[in-house]
Amino acid sequence: MRPHIEGGDVLVLREDLLAIGYSERTEETTIERLSEALKKAGSAVKHIIVMAIPHERSFMHLDTLFTQVSEGECLCYAPMVLAGGAEEADVYSVDLTHDEITWTPEKDFLSALKKRGLDLAPISCGGADPIDEQREQWTDGANAFAVAPGVIICYDRNERTADELDRHGYEIVRDEDLLLGRREIDPRGGKKYAIQLSTTELARARGGPRCMTMPLVRERLR
Repeated sequence: MRPHIEGGDVLVLREDLLAIGYSERTEETTIERLSEALKKAGSAVKHIIVMAIPHERSFMHLDTLFTQVSEGECLCYAPMVLAGGAEEADVYSVDLTHDEITWTPEKDFLSALKKRGLDLAPISCGGADPIDEQREQWTDGANAFAVAPGVIICYDRNERTADELDRHGYEIVRDEDLLLGRREIDPRGGKKYAIQLSTTELARARGGPRCMTMPLVRERLR
């Protein structure tokens, strides 16, 4: 069977920096081949941070554990992503800048990103309670889609995650208020918003807002 990779495991964090999940859906061999292909093509990508994810359905892709929500913040499943977490994953950095591509073990995921100039403050999916963390990770609490930096789409069923976002300065906005014209959002205004989608069936099928959004290119706001 040919090696395979899935989009939920590939996060473009910067033009020169990728994060990729080594998961039940994306094989280590594929990441190695992708690294070689990027280097051969003269790609702008210089570093890849790889997280080794348990091969379980609850952790299907990297974006079920981590998504960047603003230029300085990420939404994450803390037990697996943060240093010292109860389920902390193994992390490696792949350096494409040398003649031979090397994989180097890293202390943890966020410190590996920080070494490459991307310093992200974590916002915990599900809050601080271990049961809430597990429950809301399962229902894609860590899988948010950033329409613009600090303007994200998430599920309304993840109430503890919404509480955490609120504590970090995100205004919680219901989708129906936007659709019915009761609220307006200006992504250029500097405020942070978490737009909640009213849904149950999508989460039951194991797919979050980022999972089900087609790839796009964002223009930098001026």
